[in-house]
Order: sequence, then C-alpha cells, then structure tokens
Amino acid sequence: MIDALLFLTRSTIRNRLLFQARRLRHPRYALALVLGAAYFWLILLRPAVQPSRAPTSVWMGAELVASVGILLLLLGGWVFSGEPMALAFSAAEVQFLFPAPLTRRGLISYKLFRAQLIILFNAVIWVFVLRRSGSVLAAPLRFLGTWMLFTNLSLHRLGAALVRTSLLEHGRAGVRRHLPAIVLGGACLVAVAFILRAAVPAIRAAGAGGEVLQAVSNAANLPAARALLFLPRVIVGPSFAQTSWEWLRAAGAALVM
Repeated sequence: MIDALLFLTRSTIRNRLLFQARRLRHPRYALALVLGAAYFWLILLRPAVQPSRAPTSVWMGAELVASVGILLLLLGGWVFSGEPMALAFSAAEVQFLFPAPLTRRGLISYKLFRAQLIILFNAVIWVFVLRRSGSVLAAPLRFLGTWMLFTNLSLHRLGAALVRTSLLEHGRAGVRRHLPAIVLGGACLVAVAFILRAAVPAIRAAGAGGEVLQAVSNAANLPAARALLFLPRVIVGPSFAQTSWEWLRAAGAALVM
C-alpha cells in the first residue's frame, strides 16, 4: 500500500510539473518565469554580506509580533474555517484511494505526508528570504526551525478541521466528544476579549507618542496574555533562537507540541 501511495504522489507531482511546463509555450507564462527567476536571483540567491547579529530588543519585538500572528492564525482556524480544506482530496485521490482498503487513519497519514512536501519547500524558501534578517544561526537550524513552525500550524489546522467536521456531522454527540476543546476555545476567546479591552486604550494612547510596540509588549505581559501566547511562543521559539543552545532548548519544546 505504501508503494501505491508513493506512486500516486510521484504521478501527481510529475503531471503538475508537465502541466506547468506546457503553459510556458504561452508568452505571458514564459515572461512570468523569467521575471520570477530574476527576482529569486536578486533577492534570494545573490551573494549577501555576512549578517551581523541584530539587537536583542529587535528580536524580542519580532518574536512578539510573530507570536501574536500565530495566535490569530490558531484561533482563526477554529472560528473562521468554514470548510475542512485541510482534508480535501482531489478527484484522482478519491478515485484511487477511497475504493482501496485504507482506514481513516491511513487517509489522514497520506494527507500529512503530502502536506510535508509543501512544508519542506516553503521552509527552504523562507530560509533564503530571511537570510538577511540579522540571524547568525546556521542555515540548517533555521530550516529545521521553520519546518517545525509550519508543521505545527499544519497539524493544528488539520485537527481543527477534524473537530469541526465531527461537530457538523454528529451534532450533540460531537459536542460531548469534543467538549474539552470547545471549552478551551471559548476560554481563549474570552481571554482575547479581556486583553483587548484592557490593552486597546493604552495602544491608542501610545500611538500618538510612537511607542506602540512598547504598549503591545506591556499588554503581552498581562497574565491572560502570557497564558494565551505560551503555545505560539513555543512554536516560533526555534525560528528566533540566536545560538545553537537556545535553538536546541526551543526545538525540544516545539517538537513536543
């Protein structure tokens, strides 16, 4: 069965590449490829000056902004995800996999494997994009940190899709089955509302004096905010580590997630 799944994956990738190659016969797609290659060379592949370590305050601010963004993405996966796109199967996959003797767990494992191909590609791209960010961490460690970040987000999106699908299909039985997740999600939303009520006036006042980041940092130090941002900070920790030892400690926590 594993060989069949690998064959389906190889065939899908090969057919997609062939389809994209055929589109290059049209001038507009060929021009887009040339412009994209030039962009990659100028922005990503051009030899860069050895980066110097950015100030600690800059990295702390960037980590805070990234943690807030991750929190919004995690909550958005529960609130605004109206369709289980993370579990969507193509027509070829439906025809090839659904008649096969595969369990639900097997189908989900296949989707996780397919998602990893995209995650690995995106991680490589982001390592190139952020290589001038001032981080002195080795590129392989930055790649692994980015991979863990994207993998955690993908797994959470998949888990949210499974819970939402169960709630829609099973009604009250689904609510009882996933009651802890529902209660936890509701508590997070209440905490977000409480934090916004306490922080928005201070952030508005700081906007006039140009100290917005400091006001956001103060809001993030509220007890409720620290609890909400704990998981996002664990997820982004390896991506913002500045030494190998810091990365090792952060990676251990991120892998547990």
